[in-house]
Amino acid sequence: MNDSDKTITAFIAGAAIGAAFGILFAPAKGSKTRQKLKSEGQKVVESLEEKMKQAKEKLDGLKAEWETKLKEATEKVPTNIIK
Repeated sequence: MNDSDKTITAFIAGAAIGAAFGILFAPAKGSKTRQKLKSEGQKVVESLEEKMKQAKEKLDGLKAEWETKLKEATEKVPTNIIK
């Protein structure tokens, strides 16, 4: 995870925590507060799922790249060395 990914993740987590505290301390009925918390929690989950999807796609790309490089490298090795 690079620095920009860490920054975005930290921002999302901070926003979620801030929203949760804001909801908890705002004067509202318990049922409305629970609904708001559920809604905010779902947003965080969706955001994290998207991040995980992006990370998986990135890793899949790196895997394919390395598999190609490994295949090319092994094709260059003389066959009389490999036994």
